[in-house]
Amino acid sequence: MAVRICPQCTNVVPVTRVAASWDAVECPHCQTKLEVEDGSRIFAVWIGLIAAFLVWYASRMLDGDIGWVLPEVYSIFTFGVVAALIDMFTARLRVARAAPPIPSAAGHGHAGAHGAGHGGAHA
Repeated sequence: MAVRICPQCTNVVPVTRVAASWDAVECPHCQTKLEVEDGSRIFAVWIGLIAAFLVWYASRMLDGDIGWVLPEVYSIFTFGVVAALIDMFTARLRVARAAPPIPSAAGHGHAGAHGAGHGGAHA
């Protein structure tokens, strides 16, 4: 499958839609709910981590009052930017999976006054 192609209508999804959200992309042509495939996410994260490590390694000997924290700050920013850019241009899309049902609280009983171990008197 090609990059940023909707699997429903086979039209290209704009890069801005993919950059805005990984798991709530909507095809502008057919309004299908899409998400980025796990393989694309993992690839972008690994490239971002490698870039962040290289920036940390290159800036680890900075001097000054806050020189001890700047390598970490630079590497965090690098990770965010690089991972987003890689994902924007290499993302493969799939139809979004249905959200799992949320169990209702009404089905769960509370122990109330007869509960074990919650402030009750023990014989």
